[in-house]
Amino acid sequence: MIRADRACRRPQPIGAPDARDGRARRRNRAIALALALVGGLAGLRPAAADDLAELLSGFQRTGLSPSEFGVLSSDGSTVAGRYLSWDVFGSVAYVDLHAYVASGGHFVDLGALGGGVYSSAVSGLSADGSVIVETILTWAGNERAVRWSGGIGTDLGTLGGNDAVATGVSADGSVVVGYSSDRRSGDLARLPKTHAFRWSGGVMTDLGSLGAANRATAVSADGAVVIGGISFADGSSDPFRWVGGTMTDLGRLGWARGGASLVSADGSVVVGWLSSQIYPRFVDVPEHAFRWTGGTMTDLGTLGGSISYATGLSHDGSITVGASRLSGDGATHAVRWVGTTIQDLGTLGGLDSRAAAVSADGSVVVGASAVAAAASTTAFRWTQATGMVSIRDLLATAGVNVAGWSLQTADLLSADGRVIVGTGSDPTSSNITWIADCSRSCKVIDAGRFRASIADLGALGTTGNAFLGNRLDAAAGRIRDAADGRGHRTQALTVFAEGAYDSDPATSATLGLTADLPGDLVAGATLGGGRVDTNLAWDGRSHFTTAAGSVFLGYAPTIGPQLSAALIGSHFDGTVRRGYRNGNSGVFSEGDTAGSGFGALARLGWTFDTPWPTTRITPWAALGATRLHTRGWTESGGPFPAVIGGFTSTAPTARLGFDLRRAIPGDGWVTAGLAWGHRLDGGKSASLGASLPGILDVDGPGRSTASDWAELSTGLHLPLAGKVAVDGTIGGLLPRTGVASVQTRLGLSLTF
Repeated sequence: MIRADRACRRPQPIGAPDARDGRARRRNRAIALALALVGGLAGLRPAAADDLAELLSGFQRTGLSPSEFGVLSSDGSTVAGRYLSWDVFGSVAYVDLHAYVASGGHFVDLGALGGGVYSSAVSGLSADGSVIVETILTWAGNERAVRWSGGIGTDLGTLGGNDAVATGVSADGSVVVGYSSDRRSGDLARLPKTHAFRWSGGVMTDLGSLGAANRATAVSADGAVVIGGISFADGSSDPFRWVGGTMTDLGRLGWARGGASLVSADGSVVVGWLSSQIYPRFVDVPEHAFRWTGGTMTDLGTLGGSISYATGLSHDGSITVGASRLSGDGATHAVRWVGTTIQDLGTLGGLDSRAAAVSADGSVVVGASAVAAAASTTAFRWTQATGMVSIRDLLATAGVNVAGWSLQTADLLSADGRVIVGTGSDPTSSNITWIADCSRSCKVIDAGRFRASIADLGALGTTGNAFLGNRLDAAAGRIRDAADGRGHRTQALTVFAEGAYDSDPATSATLGLTADLPGDLVAGATLGGGRVDTNLAWDGRSHFTTAAGSVFLGYAPTIGPQLSAALIGSHFDGTVRRGYRNGNSGVFSEGDTAGSGFGALARLGWTFDTPWPTTRITPWAALGATRLHTRGWTESGGPFPAVIGGFTSTAPTARLGFDLRRAIPGDGWVTAGLAWGHRLDGGKSASLGASLPGILDVDGPGRSTASDWAELSTGLHLPLAGKVAVDGTIGGLLPRTGVASVQTRLGLSLTF
């Protein structure tokens, strides 16, 4: 787990160590990094304080300012940190700090969930991200440690005072560490004293004091070993290690101050910092990283300069990474310590570099390096075999087109060293989060575009529901046709065949029959099949074949009330070819899926005669609903095949309109219609979920559709010789937003 401490501090340039724990701070990047890592977003827009509307498919909130991302669960599924938030109290706008957690595409403001919270900060996640540890600052001025599990937050209490701060959590989330002060309300006569605590099973335990104030900073994966710092009255400090009820002062090798910041999974290795100055400094002073194991502390030294610091530790504690100043302090290089032996990882041609993360076995290191004549840094990947290599060059060598991309930092690394996450910009100069997979040859995806390619799959439900809705409308139209032809035939039964085309695009062929029943009733049924295609983002496309059947019943006198109802059911199967980008190159992954759908339509109207001979008008209103379920599928092909979860799309609609029908010689008629339609759910799309195995998961709403539209139609019914007639319609759908579509239908009927 990668952890950032709770203090909100100014980002430091490459080579500048952290004065408190010796680690280089993560860049003060936009919160988009955290969101994009697990939710597929990039970039935020500023907004007025009262503009808290959800943006970008509901995953992004406006009003968020640049933030630090600080905690990543070991499995990479959850990111947490804190952000600057604009709020309004009465007529006053103010800025506060809120903790957030982003997982599965969902952004949760933990500060907002705890009523009375002024600010909050996440300080730890369990390995799977299911347990979240944060510290809140209430409006009363008290700090409280909170543990979240299953959506329920628990105040961990204190050691007797008003305050407690959480700083770490074990891999399974059962153990929380931090510190609690003895400050009480109204107690202003003395400085409060802090004690480290370990919380487990609902009980907070004081870890002791060794005669001085102390604070816990981290805990081993199994929760058995706690590390931190002891603060003495003269301003000096020592790192400590606690295990089995005993706190041990690790010493500081004669330096003025020291602290512990990193611990191996089993707690046997502790890494931290040593400083030559007691009080907080305003200029650089000598500061070194240290490594402690088996009772012995070793100064890890430098590359000849005055400063070194550690940022990452391998699982077993044998490999430490960070950065060190060179002789003369004119440059800083990324370093890797094997045990206590320092190794200069070099640069990519510029003066400075720094390591940010290391794989579990210590063989892969990532970070950022300056490049000669470049204004910004470049992300790198280092192995013993290749040395330091620009990730951009690795991608280009693998055939990925990254022209115009700037991969500036590599900040996070999976335990196996395969997946790298960093920040940069795309060819449009937009800030992005990029994810590179270097399991064999390297490949890269912009997390925002991956999220967009998944969201676009919601269009499958849009076209599928439109297909069902069109077939229901056709069934209702057959009721009216049967009623109008009743006076020109002696037989009660009519069979028909028709073909239809929708520019969405969709094609269908249908066989059906209608029967005249007593009392101006008409009943009928259809059976048919079709093909429904959907155009997707980045030249993706789906192809489905479908079988559908419908039944309908209507009351349709020549003049007067018109009532009709129709039901439809369908099955479909086909292939989805999802388009996305590997760098700038268009690529595809595809998979097979199937599903089913059904729908219903109810329509009420009234037919009137008009002043024009042989012409009638029917105002009408209709309510309809369709539902389409698509099964999940596993993609193949392409550099980033995904596992797509099943999803359900619904389309409840309300429509108002009127039809004109005019008789023509030869027992035929022509029609014209105008209608307005509205989606009762506002055009909401299906909730979609997908994962790139071992990289990230996303879920959330898909691409929405138009909520309002106009419909135009015209038709012709023309009897031929004997009992045969031909009919056809053509119509257009004009959405308020989006692309217009055209539907045509041509049929042949035979009366028995």
